[in-house]
Amino acid sequence: MKEKNLYIISILLLVINPLFSQIQNDKESNLETLPDSLVFQNYIDSISKYVYRDSRKIEDYVSLCQTMITSGKELSNANRLDFVLNKTYYQYTLDNTLKVVEIIETNRSMLELKGISYKQKKNFKYLDGYTSMVLGNLEDAQLSFYQLLDESLDQKDSSTMFQSLYSLGEIYLNQKEYETAEKYFLDAYEVIKKTTRRSSSRVHVYLELVNLYLAKKDFVKAQNYNEIGIHLSDSLMMLDFKFDFSLNQVNILIKRNKIIAARGAYNRALTFAKKMENVSYEIKCKEAKILLLRAEKNYNSALENAEELIAKEKKGQKILPTLLRYYKSAHELADKNQNHDKAYEYLLQFNTIKDSLALEEQLQKTEYAKVKFGVEQKEKENTILTAQILQKKTQNQLLYSLAFFSFLLIILLFGNVIQRRSYNRKLEKDVKNRTIELEKSNVQLSKSNEELSQFSHILSHDLKEPLRSIVGFSSLAKKEVGENKHLAEYLSFINRSGKQLNKLINDVAIFHQVGNEYRNDNKFVDVNEMLNSILESIRTVLMEKNARVKFSNLPTIYANRSLIFIVFKNLIENGIKYNNSNTPIIHIKYELKDTKHSFTFEDNGIGIAAEYHDKVFGMFKRLNDRSTYEGSGLGLNIVKKIMDKVNGNIGILTSEEGRGSVFEVTFVLDENEENHFYKMDISSSN
Repeated sequence: MKEKNLYIISILLLVINPLFSQIQNDKESNLETLPDSLVFQNYIDSISKYVYRDSRKIEDYVSLCQTMITSGKELSNANRLDFVLNKTYYQYTLDNTLKVVEIIETNRSMLELKGISYKQKKNFKYLDGYTSMVLGNLEDAQLSFYQLLDESLDQKDSSTMFQSLYSLGEIYLNQKEYETAEKYFLDAYEVIKKTTRRSSSRVHVYLELVNLYLAKKDFVKAQNYNEIGIHLSDSLMMLDFKFDFSLNQVNILIKRNKIIAARGAYNRALTFAKKMENVSYEIKCKEAKILLLRAEKNYNSALENAEELIAKEKKGQKILPTLLRYYKSAHELADKNQNHDKAYEYLLQFNTIKDSLALEEQLQKTEYAKVKFGVEQKEKENTILTAQILQKKTQNQLLYSLAFFSFLLIILLFGNVIQRRSYNRKLEKDVKNRTIELEKSNVQLSKSNEELSQFSHILSHDLKEPLRSIVGFSSLAKKEVGENKHLAEYLSFINRSGKQLNKLINDVAIFHQVGNEYRNDNKFVDVNEMLNSILESIRTVLMEKNARVKFSNLPTIYANRSLIFIVFKNLIENGIKYNNSNTPIIHIKYELKDTKHSFTFEDNGIGIAAEYHDKVFGMFKRLNDRSTYEGSGLGLNIVKKIMDKVNGNIGILTSEEGRGSVFEVTFVLDENEENHFYKMDISSSN
């Protein structure tokens, strides 16, 4: 993922400065006569310009901006935040993730300053989510991107919409969920197609689609998008991207077994790299040459080139992920060349670096937590210091007043003044002691919450990878067992149990999220549109079960869309899951009861006996065998917990075994909605 940082973050710069003139000259003169803010913005614009043409020129402009900041030039809050965003991007080009974390956490409070625009806030939030993605916190990143996507739909903000869709595609591509990644990339492409100033954004999408189709081994599509990308990046003078597409062309032709054509594509890329005199281009050419020699079965020359890259990297920056790739390539080539001693040596080096990278990743996460905690503690200390200064000032004013009155009534009030000063000292000491105790308690509570969140992350993330392997390999093994019915039955049981455990992990993660991350983020929600989104997300289940969901003319309500989405989706899925009918039917109706919304979900499922109506909402409560009906036993408990959070209620109106069920969801009408429904009532009565 680190190798794609440059491409992803440069998407952000399209939004930071979409009106940048393509004909700007980096040597333009007379900057001395311009106001500081315009000079500063000119430097930022130059950063945006050269990221698409020649990234080597970025450093000079970043240094110039930093000099203006430290020299105390008069710059607006918006100017300063622009620099923060660009400085964050620059650190990503240096692959310095921890510095990015420090910049983001230190400048987060800038979002509340006067003069900061809506678009700048969105860009900062996007960078925050992207940093979570780079650090491996994919759940936080996904949540951030989904929230940005939701907000961009409301605001009709095509730039943020494109960023969110593109980044979600990146996440799923790295998780090898190719179908989902393809959907998000194509959706991002459709968004950018409708704008007039985003030709360069298409280059990013084309590059990712090429990577996607290479991973899917759909080399024809990869070839088509790569050729489009070469022509577009060339017309826009985006040299870095043009070179990457050129090397992709070599790889694609090798994959399509067109070795002679691949050799021609490689020679053109090498000529371009030498003309540009760019060292990184030449190194990438050397990597492509190794692939080409390997395809030509010239393993000895390929190994010599791989060894040259290893030697050069060990003398240079010693970037571990790069060395890891080189050692892996050298091991495979030595093995192909029947040089088993070298192959073993390179394999040892590969495993050593792999272990180092795992340790480095863990240390990076630890450093991230340390940086974030340090910034929070500094802000807390500043707040406490400010409060103490104000308190001291207030106390001094009080003492001056007492001294004035003491001068007038020196004999009568002398004893009273002494007593009051003594009382103030004692009170100040007691307050100070209580504050220290409270701070200790807060630190302990924060530590406990952090440990609980880490456990939840391990449960919902780290367990998933081995679980996917169990389910996937049991499915593959089942296809290979032939006519051994007993072994096939055992593998089916493993597969089914693995899927059940995966469902349980997902539901536990949702349960934890609902309990700890709820925010009162209410807005007007079109229930009809939300239900259509739910049906789209479970379309496969609906087709497999031949199920139907009926609803019409449902209202627009004021609620937390994310939470209500989970409630409605769980009730619909339960109505389909616990249903023996050939055509499961769920009928959703609405009624306004005094000051409450009432939604009913009627199904033709297996029903629930009367003695279990209250028990089904408990944690891990199941009334049926797991082998007959899948589920974790948390679904209705999650729904119940959400309704408690939003001041609502869920219950069973009617249900009998074999005759279906009717669930009712109610919550209080918000004051923002009262005028809306009052006008509806007057209109209907007329």
